[in-house]
Amino acid sequence: PGTALTVTPQATWEAWILLMVEPQQEVMMIVDRFVFIEREGRNLYVLPGRHVQATSTLNPGIRSEVTSPFPIPLGEWVHVAATFDEPNHRMQLLVNGVVVDEVPLSCCTLRPTVPTTIGRSNSFYADYFHGKIDEVRISTTVRQLHPVAVEEKSWGAVKRFWRE
Repeated sequence: PGTALTVTPQATWEAWILLMVEPQQEVMMIVDRFVFIEREGRNLYVLPGRHVQATSTLNPGIRSEVTSPFPIPLGEWVHVAATFDEPNHRMQLLVNGVVVDEVPLSCCTLRPTVPTTIGRSNSFYADYFHGKIDEVRISTTVRQLHPVAVEEKSWGAVKRFWRE
């Protein structure tokens, strides 16, 4: 967990994921920055049925979500990304560099005290990711990803690495 990440009106969250098991009744969190009591935050996770979803929430009444229309394969590395663009009121979900869903973004820059976790929910201490997560990247800009160049993009000025 960490709160040292800068909170900005524009962001891109991305990671390589390898699903090892079929999600059952719970979600499998990739990146979570959410406070349950205030109902505020952003998430990137895998739903039952292996669909990737990203959300941005401010209280129960203000929520934007994007969902992949197809399941993510088991046993295969997949690049997933979500972009949050408040100035342009747009949220996108990308799988392997291709936009698979886009919706209007309803709300708001997160408070800097909202913790960030990788591979589980920080609100429930559950929703564990059953597989592998690699090369998580949280950017303070909306990055343009391309299908052919997903692996070729420069990581730029890296602020912090998390390693086991």
